[in-house]
Amino acid sequence: MKRWAALLLPSLLGGCALGPLPAPGASIHTIELVAASALPPIAVGRFTAAPAVARDDRAIPIRASTIRPPNGSFARYLGDMLTAQLRTAGKLDPSAALVLSGTLLRNHATTTIGTAHAELAAEFVLTRGNRILYRKTQEVSRAWDSSFFAVQALPAATASYNSLYPALIEKLVADPDFVAAARTP
Repeated sequence: MKRWAALLLPSLLGGCALGPLPAPGASIHTIELVAASALPPIAVGRFTAAPAVARDDRAIPIRASTIRPPNGSFARYLGDMLTAQLRTAGKLDPSAALVLSGTLLRNHATTTIGTAHAELAAEFVLTRGNRILYRKTQEVSRAWDSSFFAVQALPAATASYNSLYPALIEKLVADPDFVAAARTP
């Protein structure tokens, strides 16, 4: 019995291996927001990480494990998530005059025992040709209960952290300034 406890205890308390986040997918709520806003077709430009978050662009430490993006960059993951949302909503056009790009400004998660917290912020820039129509920072955060046991805390952290990406895009699409800028001829 002691032998089993010695083998099981580290995985319960310490850490478990986490795979990369899942490939970006579409959110029904985001698709509904895009449809309701009557956005014109948009091309997705480059998404990069600001120098201050370059270290957190490749991995987020969670206790004794790490959350990683499937494509090597959380900034690109945000761009890929936006692409998936727009494509599914029928608003993605790689040759559109409107180009939406972004810079990841904040990317952080903590999983202290009791309450965990994550935040994500990006500056979005919408252009038509060389003209900037919209430049604004959007940010989202989440707090959730974090178990003492890593076997429960790590999957909850991954799911909660990953939910920030569609939430950030939803906040962008719901911003009246963004919608007005996208509709500007």
